[in-house]
Amino acid sequence: MSAIQVTGSQSVRLGDPIRLLCNVTGSRVESRDLSWYRGSYVVLTDERAGVLVTRSTNEATRSTAVTLRIKASRPRNAGRYTCRTADRRLSATTFVHVTPDGMLNVPLLNSCY
Repeated sequence: MSAIQVTGSQSVRLGDPIRLLCNVTGSRVESRDLSWYRGSYVVLTDERAGVLVTRSTNEATRSTAVTLRIKASRPRNAGRYTCRTADRRLSATTFVHVTPDGMLNVPLLNSCY
């Protein structure tokens, strides 16, 4: 049985890094077929903006991962992030909150489909 899970930064202070990890297990998913989306737009590596997307596959554990790193969070980085397979068969969503200093008591929500 296939499973998808997202973990990582859900509430960060303005300027702190964001790191989100999406891991698919129990299914043979090619790393190129697993992507991060912010809203309805795919997130791509953009070195000028400090955004890095990396992919990896582990044959021994039958898992595929895609990591999203944002070097320094800005208000525009807040929102819904979804990791999903190209065929949309597996997806998981998390919400990232970017807050001013001292306001990290935001409820955290995740959902998997």
